Amino acid sequence: MSINEKSALKELLKMVNYNPNAYEMDLNGASRKRSNDSASVISKGLTIKNIEPLDVDYFLDGIQKTKILSYSSGRPITLTYQAAGAIDKQGLMAEKLEETKIILSKLDLHLLKGKFNQEVTVLEEVLPEKIYEEVQIRNSYERNALENDLAKKIEVSKKILLDGSLKNRNYNINHFGIIKTTKTIYLPEEEELNSLEEGKISSIFKITDQNSEVERYSTYLRLNSNDSQSWDYGLVRLESFSYEMIPALASLAYRSKQVGRFEDGRGDRHLLGIRRCEELLRHNLPNLFKIIS
Repeated sequence: MSINEKSALKELLKMVNYNPNAYEMDLNGASRKRSNDSASVISKGLTIKNIEPLDVDYFLDGIQKTKILSYSSGRPITLTYQAAGAIDKQGLMAEKLEETKIILSKLDLHLLKGKFNQEVTVLEEVLPEKIYEEVQIRNSYERNALENDLAKKIEVSKKILLDGSLKNRNYNINHFGIIKTTKTIYLPEEEELNSLEEGKISSIFKITDQNSEVERYSTYLRLNSNDSQSWDYGLVRLESFSYEMIPALASLAYRSKQVGRFEDGRGDRHLLGIRRCEELLRHNLPNLFKIIS
């Protein structure tokens, strides 16, 4: 019997419980690396469906965009944009910071004829691939900086759930993070993640930053069942500066998850508030990006 035969294929699909909606595994998983920060398990996992959720005031996220305008002797001249926004409980944009820059090599600065000085970043690099790499690094760095600045701008007593880790963020006991990737390994053993059920969290562990004395507390939460899906489907990691707040944070995340059909590759791990913030930021891109896109 050959798998190319229709009857054989049907049999195989039945044997493996074929799921036509199965997500592709994140191929980056093959290069997962253990964190340089130390992590130690504090307590076992639990079900959080009946735990009172954390009441946050804002969901905060950021976006970044690059557009290569042209090449000069192979060197890219790039327009970059970063924005950070915070939406309130009504889903309205409450605070926003944004920045647009032109990034180019020092060899190409003459092309701008002395204009746009406040919006130009000049690189010492002259090799095209090095210029492109630095543009990507700077774009990501500037986005993170805007998110930090926006978080500092909001009253310190307000609770904020940020998209991303709290590592290298301003310390505030009222700030919390959700991480949608599993590229970094923290737990000594990860077997529990494979069987982690929807609505449950893994062991809670403490992360000690190798470059500071700030400690973060973290756990994994299964937002959506991974039956017939990859091991990391619906799996997010949560962070807090407070150990006691982890269960309530997980309850909030679970109750705030995106439901229904997912139109993007991260839909199984998206929270409605974070997704709403990102959509508003992208909808309000500067007109120049809409014109040249």
